[in-house]
Amino acid sequence: MELIQGAILFIQTEKARSELESDIKEHESNLLLLDQTLEEDFSEEQERSKLEAVLAEKRGHLASLPTLSFNPQHFEDFYIESLPLSESGLDWAVIIPDVEHEAGTEPGNSSKLLSASEPTKTESAVVEPTEADPAIVDPEKITDS
Repeated sequence: MELIQGAILFIQTEKARSELESDIKEHESNLLLLDQTLEEDFSEEQERSKLEAVLAEKRGHLASLPTLSFNPQHFEDFYIESLPLSESGLDWAVIIPDVEHEAGTEPGNSSKLLSASEPTKTESAVVEPTEADPAIVDPEKITDS
């Protein structure tokens, strides 16, 4: 959970940093343009002081952003190195065909999820899996991890 919160904080901080850096570049550009602008009713000193004040404020915000210890590489590594589902304790479920449906009871369910350790009346009627129907699992071929 801490990893996810760290990722969210990292994304928010990087977005704010990007916006502030963009604003700073824009204001620096405006100051350069100001040096090139000459208009008679234009108050260069007043405009310059406004731009410098805004620029100082933006630089202050940028400097006050927290330095994060979050490393995006750790977030990526966490998910890459996670165990596959078969090794994570979720391999207890086995999908077997619904033989009862073929016998005329309860239409609508094509397969059921059962515990591998529970014997059922349908296990003896399991159809061998073929390449055409890879969703059918033969309980005898399942190995316990």
